[in-house]
Amino acid sequence: MNACSTKAASRWLPNRVLQTRKGEGHEQLSRREDVVIMKHKGHAVHTRGVSLALLCILFVAGCAQRIVAVGSPYERYDHNRTRKIVVPYGEDKIVTRRITDEAYTPYGTDSFPKAGYEEQPVQELDGLPVANVVPVFTGVPLPLSSLRLPEGQSDRGDVIDFLAAGPYAKAGVQPAELTGDTQQAEILYGPILAFLSSEEQLTGTRSDVMGRLSPYPVDFADDVLDSRYSRSSFQDILAFKYEKFWFILYRLPDRPSYSRLLIVPLMVRGQDFPGKRP
Repeated sequence: MNACSTKAASRWLPNRVLQTRKGEGHEQLSRREDVVIMKHKGHAVHTRGVSLALLCILFVAGCAQRIVAVGSPYERYDHNRTRKIVVPYGEDKIVTRRITDEAYTPYGTDSFPKAGYEEQPVQELDGLPVANVVPVFTGVPLPLSSLRLPEGQSDRGDVIDFLAAGPYAKAGVQPAELTGDTQQAEILYGPILAFLSSEEQLTGTRSDVMGRLSPYPVDFADDVLDSRYSRSSFQDILAFKYEKFWFILYRLPDRPSYSRLLIVPLMVRGQDFPGKRP
């Protein structure tokens, strides 16, 4: 039985299945091999064994689905942050920029054009444009490349830098000011980085790829909420948790392999002081 169903099941299951603790409202009144009468918060309950169906119901009821939400541009990692991008601007002007956090603020920046309505009779009092034209990245190309270009790090190198900064750095748009231990991050995430660098490992059906990932200490998500694109844009989305991050793989229709990667930090509840270290 999964640990998350234990709490729900412990309300009604007899002692021979789950040991009860004092103070939880359980008081065993009598017991036979096949019949156990328990008192739960003042109500007597007769149980004749424990059927497999009851265990399944309690398992499902006691366990929430693992749903990964693709967060803001600051939280998710979806592009090589050290590379310049080329944006057509007007008829012949091209702007080459590295993206910074400022690009995603309401006022925008001069690096990218702003959009407005064709007819706008009333000027907004706050001075904000109708929209800022900013990149919505499609994800890091897979297999993960180690090719380093003169203008920045390789895709693999920038991924390591993002992972080293930790899950609370919010460094998805531009690198964090305080970098983490990249050597330690490369060792810690090395097995998964090697997996993501292999086209052979990424090719095949969803079950094939999940089977190849099964030897690693990963947990798979039940669903992914990604507001960037319609779900129908992809044939499949596969997300798995490794250490302090979710790795999300995207497969386009009629493609033999997963070809795009997003990384989302695992935001734990409460204070995770080790995770906040640079």
